[in-house]
Amino acid sequence: MRLERYAILAILISLLAVLACSRGRELASRPSALILVDGAKKVRYVKSQVNDQLIYWLSVSYPAESVLQQISTELIQKGWQPLSEDWMNPGLASSHSCGWTSFGDATTKPKTYVFLWLAQWRDAKGNVVLYCFEYRDPANAEDYRSKPDTSELKVIAAYYPMTQAREMMKWGAAEAQKDKNKRR
Repeated sequence: MRLERYAILAILISLLAVLACSRGRELASRPSALILVDGAKKVRYVKSQVNDQLIYWLSVSYPAESVLQQISTELIQKGWQPLSEDWMNPGLASSHSCGWTSFGDATTKPKTYVFLWLAQWRDAKGNVVLYCFEYRDPANAEDYRSKPDTSELKVIAAYYPMTQAREMMKWGAAEAQKDKNKRR
């Protein structure tokens, strides 16, 4: 009986090691536009039919200029161009143009105050990469804050291949036209 437990334990440890190795290979095979910054923790990489996502946390004070600069520089060196407008909402300035924004979020429990930086880059092939940087403080959603109390930054990066990016832009344009027609 005791020997069986050790055998089962050895099998479980082996399975966990295999899963950890395959997860590492998946992360290593991510698109190069999904940049993992040194010091990242709680790293998750998700590949779907629509996009590839890299999500992680960093301990860095607001406004995370060093992180923004590192990612922007690496993307530009790889041939990516920053988009001044949101690719899904033409006419809406991206954070490349307007910087950080903040708002109260009463949809969370407890209520939170969010500091958000959201923008995209496009490469010569038409692929799009989106980066969202978020600080989130527990707070009364009506509170105004000039900067977050936390230094925990959530980074969400999403890579959209050209075909998916085009489909999503078409959908966004169609939705914008619907909204415009409703206002008439």
